[in-house]
Amino acid sequence: MVKSHYRGLLLGLFYLFLTAPFQASAEPRPIKIAVPHLSQLVQKNADNQWSGPLIDLLNEMSRTSGYQMDVHVVPFKRAVIMTNEGAADFGIFMKSPIRNKTALPIHKLGNATFVIISLKDAPITHLSQLKGKTVARILGGTEIKSLAGIEDLTYYPFKSHAEGARLLLARRVDALLTADFRVIDAFDNLNLSPEDIAPPLSVEDRELWLYWSWKSDLDFKHVRRIKHDTPDNLLSKASLSLLKDYVEQNNNSSD
Repeated sequence: MVKSHYRGLLLGLFYLFLTAPFQASAEPRPIKIAVPHLSQLVQKNADNQWSGPLIDLLNEMSRTSGYQMDVHVVPFKRAVIMTNEGAADFGIFMKSPIRNKTALPIHKLGNATFVIISLKDAPITHLSQLKGKTVARILGGTEIKSLAGIEDLTYYPFKSHAEGARLLLARRVDALLTADFRVIDAFDNLNLSPEDIAPPLSVEDRELWLYWSWKSDLDFKHVRRIKHDTPDNLLSKASLSLLKDYVEQNNNSSD
């Protein structure tokens, strides 16, 4: 009776061993990714399909991992909510301690640059000029280390990038602190014009990451495969040079 019991246990373990490779290789459901709608990185093409650097990046991830990507291009706040709640398996965001509380950064996609944006008739061209100034930045934004030592620098928090642009244009702040691609997005969708601002001042590079939601039910073996099979830095760091060229061309044409 005892021998029969152990024989049954061994057969059960052997069965699990045989079936494990099949389970590990099983393909997951389509992987849902929340992509913030930033016009510089995502836009509709002539066929009314989403295109742009972030879409190209996700297509490359799909090709290298072999997984089908279910991409949802949504407003930034919606992308945050979807990732926080597990409605999306992944979200694409700049790396920050705030984002780490609800999702895990698993793969670096590229770089962005934080810049200081000031008005053309009151330009800020060096960090030392920020002494005693008031700078608008997004509410809850990550600390920028290169600005930590500036004396009497005051931050004015805003809840949306549209509000940040209005604060700058109304001269309620001296400058705006934001990511380079956010400024180009503001040119496209807000009332900010390259003719209004001075050439941007580079402050600090930040990394753009693929975040895995803590509440996603996607098995970790698939996350690991995406992490290891996808090349690093797929998103080229071209937005800052594009932004500077855009502003300088408009400033020169208006002189």
